[in-house]
Amino acid sequence: MVSCLNIVLFILAILGISYVMGGYTEAFIPSGDYPYSQDNPLLAHDYPVKTKPGLTDYSSSVLSKEQPRTPMSSYAQETNNFRYWENPNNGLCSPGDFCNSIYNNKKITIPSVYPPTDNGGIRVNYYNSTD
Repeated sequence: MVSCLNIVLFILAILGISYVMGGYTEAFIPSGDYPYSQDNPLLAHDYPVKTKPGLTDYSSSVLSKEQPRTPMSSYAQETNNFRYWENPNNGLCSPGDFCNSIYNNKKITIPSVYPPTDNGGIRVNYYNSTD
């Protein structure tokens, strides 16, 4: 008589093989447009790529100056969480040779926010600053 454990293992083996043969993939993100995604860096759509990328000679003292700093304990409503970055380098590269090695700085244009009109605009969670 065949043991119950052998039957369960056989069924699991059949299910595993059918799962793999049925189109199992391990990638969580799409691979992108071939060959562009193979020939260009990951952020090439967002930042200009240097003509000759290479390692830099940045040290920890240079990197510490590039980290975003804001004065703490102030009422100025400032944060070091920037929405728009000139360069993907935030001073936390490891090792430091990779910081500013691939991308050039890009010009940032911050979109303007206009207040909604009184006749039909939605004013929920909108606060007009009077600086």
